[in-house]
Amino acid sequence: MKYHLYAFLIGFVLDLVLGDPKFLYNPTKLIRKLVRSLEKKYLGERPEKNDKFEEPVEFVKAPPLIGAPKQPKENLDEDRKTARKNGRSMVAIVLVLVYLVVTIIYFIPYYFNMKAGMIVEAILTYFCLAGKNLMTESLKVEDALDDNDLIGARTQLATFSRRDTDKLGEVGIIRATVEHVAENTNDHIVAPMLYLSLGGPILGFMYKAINIMDEEVGYKNSRYRDFGRAAATMDDAAGFFPGRVAAWLMIVAAFFGGKKLSSKRAVTIYKRDRFNSASSNSGMTTSACAGAIGIKLFGDVKYFGQVNKRPYVGDDIKTPEASDISLSTRLMLLTSILATAMSAGIIWAVWSAVMTFMVK
Repeated sequence: MKYHLYAFLIGFVLDLVLGDPKFLYNPTKLIRKLVRSLEKKYLGERPEKNDKFEEPVEFVKAPPLIGAPKQPKENLDEDRKTARKNGRSMVAIVLVLVYLVVTIIYFIPYYFNMKAGMIVEAILTYFCLAGKNLMTESLKVEDALDDNDLIGARTQLATFSRRDTDKLGEVGIIRATVEHVAENTNDHIVAPMLYLSLGGPILGFMYKAINIMDEEVGYKNSRYRDFGRAAATMDDAAGFFPGRVAAWLMIVAAFFGGKKLSSKRAVTIYKRDRFNSASSNSGMTTSACAGAIGIKLFGDVKYFGQVNKRPYVGDDIKTPEASDISLSTRLMLLTSILATAMSAGIIWAVWSAVMTFMVK
């Protein structure tokens, strides 16, 4: 447990300093490549951004995962049943492969030398986190807006968002970027940290794989609504507890974030708007972030040429401006520091409990 704690802290620092590694064999990129190859196997070539689906997607508020009434079974035709079966197969293949590979890489160095194992675990932890990359890619959008380069801002936004960006104005670009930071503060930082603290890189990478599958195929449109169902459901379940923890950490972070961030307003908007999302989790940090900064987020968005109807979260306390992107990354950084302290505390508590039990 001592080496696990050291590896966790070293991994966090490596991500904060180095950011997302660009080399070919980055494990998260390999997982994404595996998911896309399985999607191609089952569904054929994926659509381009300008390809359109048959029907628009209307907002349907996600039911709570806990205590939700049992839903009646859908009458599905054979094609939809096959798509769901294939989606479950994809999830099973990815998770089994990730578990086996990470387990081997993780345990073999520890078997021979504890310090070597700690170094390998620290590197694996680093691969699970993406805080520096989240900050860097978002601030590039702000830099383009500061230079009045709307086309450049749209182009940069398109590198990390699958929404249609070609007709977004400045306010739309700002909202989309702040949303990206808010949602991924949980997906790329807080949730991986919690799983890493509880189960090391094995559990961390299992969560990462689930999140990548949801990012790739978890869309409610004609191509993915059945095939991506299993991935989306697993992501909702895996992110249920971390999403709520991340939101409250973000609220606390707003208290320490300076005069331009409001912790009090973050609490108010979080309590009011956190379920204004088709996902049971994405509204948590997004509502807290919108309240802390004082702007509206969400609203209608286009994916693959079709409008996804969504209600807003937050209030128009002020007009969104490019500097709000910096505010969101500041909030993300403070939240990640709080999450690191909390996760290290979990590791320390487990270590202390185990040592006490062994002494007795």
